[in-house]
Parts: sequence; C-alpha cells; structure tokens
Amino acid sequence: MRTCASLWKAAVVFMLLTFRSGGLPAQELFSSDAKPDVQAVIPVKGGIRLDRLKKKYLEDWKAVEATLSATDAFGEPRHPRLYGLWQWARSSEQAISIEFLDRAHFKKMAGSIRVENDSSNPPNRVACITLYLRTIREAVGQDELPRTNGLIPFKDLERTQRYAEVLGHELAHAYLIFAVPNYARVYEELVRETEAYAAARKKAGTAFLASDMIAWLNRLKVVTDQFEHPVEAIEIEIWRELSELPNPVAQPKPASPRSIASHPPRK
Repeated sequence: MRTCASLWKAAVVFMLLTFRSGGLPAQELFSSDAKPDVQAVIPVKGGIRLDRLKKKYLEDWKAVEATLSATDAFGEPRHPRLYGLWQWARSSEQAISIEFLDRAHFKKMAGSIRVENDSSNPPNRVACITLYLRTIREAVGQDELPRTNGLIPFKDLERTQRYAEVLGHELAHAYLIFAVPNYARVYEELVRETEAYAAARKKAGTAFLASDMIAWLNRLKVVTDQFEHPVEAIEIEIWRELSELPNPVAQPKPASPRSIASHPPRK
C-alpha cells in the first residue's frame, strides 16, 4: 500500500505537468549574442499575452520581466539563457499566455503548462503557463541536497528570481512543443495517457486494481521522463545565472533539438 500511495502521488505530478529540474541545450537553442531589444514589436496575436494576468499581479510581472531583460554595463544580458527564452517568447508566432495565482497548488506544484487552440488566431495555438506564487515562495531550497544533475531548486534565490526560474522552465517546454514535432508528440502522448488514466480510475472506482494502477503509472513515468529530460540543462543554467554561480568546467553535452527529433518517443 505504501508503494501504491507513492505512485499515486507521482501520478498527480505527471498529470499536472509539474515544474521539475530540467533544461534545454542553451548553446544551440538560445543565442546569447543577440543584444536586448526591449522595444521589439510584439505580434498582436502572438508573443507574450497578459490577458489572463490579474491587475494585482502586474507589479510582480514587471519585476520578473526586469529580471529577464536585465543587462550589464556593456549592454549584454545578465542572464543570457533566460533572456534568450524571453526574447523567443516575445517574438513567437504562437502565443504564450502568462497567469499568476497567489495560492499554494494543492499538490505543491510551482508551475504548469498546457497547450490550447488559439481561438483568436487559428490555426495557431497558445501555451498557457501558470505560476503558483505561494508554492514558489514557500518552497525550501537552502537545505536540500543537490539533485543528481547538481541543481538545488531556488537555492540562494530571492522571490522574483524564483519566479523567473520557474517561468524559464515552463518557457523551455513551450519552445520545444512549438519547435520540435517529436517533442510535441511526447506532450500530446502525455496528455492522452493522463486523461485516459484519470477516466479509467474514475470509472472503476474502488474496483481499480493496484496492479493496474502500477502498470499505468509506469507508462506515465516513461512519457513524463521523455517530456522533462530535454529541459534539464537549461534550468541548471538559469539557476546558475540567477544565483551568479560559475558554470562547471566540464558538463555532459545536453541533447540538441536535432537529436530529440531523430529519437521519437517509444511506443
């Protein structure tokens, strides 16, 4: 029963596409050579949308945006990888909708992403990103042990930097969903598997066998790993940029979009 309870908790994480450690290949995806252009024209129906952002969170958003676009004395981005994601989102033909909720997610999620059809700009789609501000603020980062990739989420980051880290993670997902067809199929498969699992469990009720649950959750874990793995390098870079830590001298080379495209998800 303890194992099943643990797996059920994991399933909820999978179903809500939670924020975890992860990253994109920064050198190949997001050039740090581009100079900031905060006056760039944003497409009317694409780019970043704030129509779901309540007015009371506008100051929080402005603080996050200032972090994303921060430059040094030479006009260079202070956080190149985070800045690259922000610039891509601002100029994307597909819309990126931002929403802040100042409450703790019931399963302690820091952020989530879902892709919807864009009714105002068919046949385009919109990536709806939600940040759960209270969860982010209350998350413990100082005393946690590093994960296997060296990341300690939120360690040494103040409130706005934490928001920026989560937003960078979700923007990385959005980039891959829109830019890499095979990654988009991984996302769609994860949504299908999650919805099918929830429907089967609801239909079976108490008759839903533990063995069936475990088998289904194992399938969900495989797809979830495929969804999160390509986002593992960029979050480490974002965290290091925000905490102003030097990058390690040697790191395993992260997967590129080309390698992702050449290795579709397993059936």
